[in-house]
Amino acid sequence: MFKRYLWKLCWLAFALVKRGESMKKTYLVVIVLFFISTKVYTLLHNNIFFCRNSPECDLSHVLPDYREQISGTPLKYTLINTAPLAQVVVRHYELLSQHWSPDDMVTPAQWRHNVDIYIPETAKEHHALVVVNNGINYDKGVQITGKPGDFPQETLASISRDTNTIVISVSDIPNQYLTFQDDKKPLKEDESVSRSWALFMEAPEQRKLMPLNIPMVTALSQAMRLAKKELTQWNINSFIITGISKRGWTTWLSAIADPDVEAIVPFAIDLLDIDASLEHIYQSYGGNWPITFYPYYQQGIDEKIKSPTFTQLRQIIDPLRYLNTIYQPRLAIPKYIINASGDDFFVPDNTRFYYSKLPGVKSLRIV
Repeated sequence: MFKRYLWKLCWLAFALVKRGESMKKTYLVVIVLFFISTKVYTLLHNNIFFCRNSPECDLSHVLPDYREQISGTPLKYTLINTAPLAQVVVRHYELLSQHWSPDDMVTPAQWRHNVDIYIPETAKEHHALVVVNNGINYDKGVQITGKPGDFPQETLASISRDTNTIVISVSDIPNQYLTFQDDKKPLKEDESVSRSWALFMEAPEQRKLMPLNIPMVTALSQAMRLAKKELTQWNINSFIITGISKRGWTTWLSAIADPDVEAIVPFAIDLLDIDASLEHIYQSYGGNWPITFYPYYQQGIDEKIKSPTFTQLRQIIDPLRYLNTIYQPRLAIPKYIINASGDDFFVPDNTRFYYSKLPGVKSLRIV
């Protein structure tokens, strides 16, 4: 729309000159029109596209806005050490990605991550692979050091060496264990995710940042900032993201929130169009939920799937809900989707609800 205004502006200026109007008058008209056009663009950008100023608007801006806000803060990280491996050098960093505790309801609030960068002897420039990794870094509120289980060091070093690609592992996504206000039990993985959803749905307008998916994506984005800063020798400026399960979900949402993501490879997160997918899972299990859904059942999520507050939650956490928003082009980046035929959570045909709707280059593999 703004381009159309500029085109009309240029056309009018040309017409005025052709008619012999004074240059002063032409300039005046052009300036007035440009001012009006800019104001229109600003209104569209702030109020229609992003809808930041209206509580009635959808929440599709919440995740990108939070990531952008955090990306504007000073980056806090430390190089721990550098270690040689076979044909690969690995740099170990500690990253403090953010302080996340909506309404002061979550502890620990400071998110910490191990970021390991694998650099092969002959590394390709410009692009890097980012692996969203798991891990446990808090035990009873005390920081501990643990190793991720999704992608161990041997696997990451092998990928880097065999492909001549810089590989970045971001561990402890999410940070865990976390304790939510008034809860006595520290939570991890699906327990933390489901609890954050339940708290969001209690007061969605006041707790827009409560879904755990939001800081998970933002932590990944901060790790990419670190990589760009530390890997200037290789001009790394864009990233391919991969992760499994909840880290696969983070992979999807990073495509929406971070423009430095150029392609994604999500593993085992067959839950786009989440309401239709959940209903299909429930019916496929004969009116029951798989055992892995228990944390969500325990938080009463199953009873809220058709509620207005769950609709608001979907606008943040469901990648498919970003269709028909300004973020739709981000869904068009290349996608290599890998799902499991024997997943203990998802049924093997959930893709029928979303795959055909995804824009851009895409490929699906079920193993």
